[in-house]
Parts: sequence; structure tokens; C-alpha cells
Amino acid sequence: MNDKFMLPGSLTRLRHAESAAIALVIAGALMLPLERLHTSGMLLLATLIMALVAGRPFLSRSAGLYRPLAFLTAGILAASLFSSHPGKGWVVVRNLILAFATGALFFQIAVERSATMVKATQVAVLMIVMAALVAIASTPSLWSNFLNTNFNQISGFANENSWGLAIALVANTALVAGLLSRSSSRILFISIYIGLIGFLYITAMSRGAMLSSLITGMALSAFVVSRKSSWRALVAPLAVAMFLAASTLMTVAAVQLNDNFAFFDKLATYRLTVYKISWSAITEAPFWGHGARTFALNMGQETLAAMGQTLGTPHNILLEALYSLGVIGSMLWAVGIGFFWRHRPACSTATDDNRTFVRLLGYAIFMQLLFHGMVDLSIFSAYFLTLLFVSGALIMASNQPVKGISHDTAA
Repeated sequence: MNDKFMLPGSLTRLRHAESAAIALVIAGALMLPLERLHTSGMLLLATLIMALVAGRPFLSRSAGLYRPLAFLTAGILAASLFSSHPGKGWVVVRNLILAFATGALFFQIAVERSATMVKATQVAVLMIVMAALVAIASTPSLWSNFLNTNFNQISGFANENSWGLAIALVANTALVAGLLSRSSSRILFISIYIGLIGFLYITAMSRGAMLSSLITGMALSAFVVSRKSSWRALVAPLAVAMFLAASTLMTVAAVQLNDNFAFFDKLATYRLTVYKISWSAITEAPFWGHGARTFALNMGQETLAAMGQTLGTPHNILLEALYSLGVIGSMLWAVGIGFFWRHRPACSTATDDNRTFVRLLGYAIFMQLLFHGMVDLSIFSAYFLTLLFVSGALIMASNQPVKGISHDTAA
């Protein structure tokens, strides 16, 4: 409906409804690691509604996301050809299609309603924090159990690492809102970030989530402090370089350490043992890998014998990529993800401030996946792929400064 044919009151209500809907979509994405089925359905429904409302421009604006989808799918299919369980790859292809749809939704919002997205992101963070405080207040035993590292009341809903990832995503989003706020709300959102990091530290819910959020927070702060665009452009490459260096160092330590292996393995919560097992399997099929989602099937007995439990992943996304996809498939994924930075849409009309917010939010999600993925997560899970495309869509939408003022800046 055209805004100029609407009454002022109706237009205001429409904008409030739009902001509320975007806030729910953002909150759903941040909480995706906890409730994947229903939240994915909600995001897919929102995508279908957006496609119907926006029409052909929605598809044309999302065209840049097809290349990442194609390369990531090619990596899966190439590895499946040499896998003893090729059917497992089709599940990942389905997850990729769902992730693409959600990424297209966020891309549309970022380029068309960037100002509304900024406000809705702040509302989403406050909404999630208030819901968490109400839940803790209404369940007195919950907080005392947290302090005693007892997560039985919530572990049936999702494991501690999933909770940790969701909390870290909310914390990083709050930090983005705080860093780019020019009012008293800066103190509020930075306090939320500190409080959530403190919660992860006190409860010891997920060390990986806490440490990765801290590293992400430092990278985001460096982006804001840097004034030169050339320095800001180095933030993401440096993050990737840190991830590759740290993953390589841990793998080398797992393979080369002898005398002090037990000490460092315990310090790394026995990650070195699984890295050693994973690297041995990688060398057996270095080019094409063993196929997506086959680690538990092929390596379950080895991890059970070495660690007393069957693991589903190597607990490092680089090793998981090399094990599952091999060098060729991993390179296809790297090229596909690289298109998030290379595509420069001509449709974005965001102001500089809103564009910076969108970009920083994309960085916050991407870096959390990257740094947390050094010790946990799985690149083939629905929530990982969806968050990857959400972050990629936000980065893609902010790749090119656009002249002019957005029509949503008055919203």
C-alpha cells in the first residue's frame, strides 16, 4: 500500500507493526541455536510473506546470494560422490536452501528498511533480556542451579553450547547497539553485553562461547575505533587469519606434542585428542574428504575408545570441513563465502550510520561463528548455515556506500 494514500494514524501503526515484525525476526535469528524447528519455520514464513509483498524486486535483490549457495552446494555434492554415505549430503543441501531463504529475508530488510532494522535490533535485544529475567525470576531454583553449574532444567531444551552460542549472539548484538549509539542507551547496551559475558563466566555454561564473544567484542571495538576505511577493511581478514592460525596451531600441537600432550589436552578439555583422530582421518582422503555429516558414523568408535563418548563432529569447523569436504570442497566453500564481501548491490539506500550498523551486526554474527567454531559448532547444522547466510546478507547489503538518503530514515 502506498504511504501517501494512508492516514497519518494508519501510517504510524503500520510502521510500529513493521518494526515489531522485524524485531521478532531478528530475535528469532539470535535464538535459532536453541529452538531450530519452529524458529526456522517462522523465518521461512516471514520470507514467503516478504517475497509476496516485495514481488520480483525481492528475487532480483537476492541474486547475489545465489553464488554462495551454488559454491557451498557444489562442495557438498563433490564430496558426496566419494562418500560411503552420499545421502547425508542431501540434508545439508536442504539446510543450505533454508539458509539462503532466511539470508534473502535479511538482505531485503537491510537494503530497504535499514533505519527500522537498527531500532528493531535494539528492541530485539531488550525483548530477549527481559524474557530471560522473567524466566529466572519466576523460577527461583534456576539461578541457584546456574551458580552450581547445574543445567538440567534447560539442557533438555538445548545443550549448554547451544545456550552459550545464543547468549553470545545476543551479547555481541547488544555491543553493536552500544558501540554505535550516540545517546544514553549506549550505557544500557554495553552493560547488557558485560552482564551476559559475566553470566557466562559465573555459570561456566560455555567457555567457548564466552571466549569467542570476548574476541569478537575486541574486533568489533577495533572496527569502531578505526577511522580509516582501509583499517576497517582489515578487521574481517585479520579475524579469518586469527582463526586459521589458531586452528592450525591446535592441530599441530595435537599431532606433534608427546611429553606434554596430556597436560595441554586436559587444558583444552580433551580437544587435542579428537583433533589428532580427525587429522589422521583427513590424511586418508585429503582431496575429496569423507562426505558431509559422516564423522559420527565413521569415527564414532574411535572417539568412543579414545574419549569414552561418541562425538558427532571434530569440534573445529576447519577440521570438519577438511574431513568432510576435503581440500577441494573446502576451497569451494571458501570461494562461496568470499562472495559475501565481493558482491556490491546497487539497490541499498541506507545512510552511512545505518550501513555501518548493518555491517557491524553482520561481522558480529560471522566472527562469533568463526571464533566459536575453533572449539565447537558444526558447519552442517541448520542454525550454523542460517546464521552464516544471515551474516553474509548483512555484509553484502553494506558492501557499497550509497549516495542519497533512505526513505526509511524518517521511520
